[in-house]
Amino acid sequence: MSGTGFADDCQDNDNDGFDAESCGGTDCDDDDDKIYPGAEEICDGKDSDCDDGPYPDEIDLDYDGFMICAGDCDDDDNNVYPNAIEICDNGIDDDCDKATDCDDEDCASDSLCSEEIPEFASTIIPSIITIFSIMLLKSKHRF
Repeated sequence: MSGTGFADDCQDNDNDGFDAESCGGTDCDDDDDKIYPGAEEICDGKDSDCDDGPYPDEIDLDYDGFMICAGDCDDDDNNVYPNAIEICDNGIDDDCDKATDCDDEDCASDSLCSEEIPEFASTIIPSIITIFSIMLLKSKHRF
């Protein structure tokens, strides 16, 4: 078939052992040797095994640059992705490390998460306890 261009067009261009779909073959991307029927599906947003599209966890729905298979723990929120800055008072695992707010080590030094008792509390709390105890004792004697 020399001269028709057909034979040249239908060769296995990427040398992966599969001819292009355009020539009746089964290779859905004959320019990439990692894409062919039966190839291992990897987290790259491509249909590596030619089965009509990437898996749902390989689509970045919120366009933050991370897919679910790459660790995006909320693909509906483009502010949530691996290694994002953890916001310490929003109740969200912003950086996808399975910890939120004050339970996240990124927030350990944040004043919102400080476990220190303010100075005034060391004098006010005992006073409140004393007042409450006196009120409780007085109420018992009335009955």
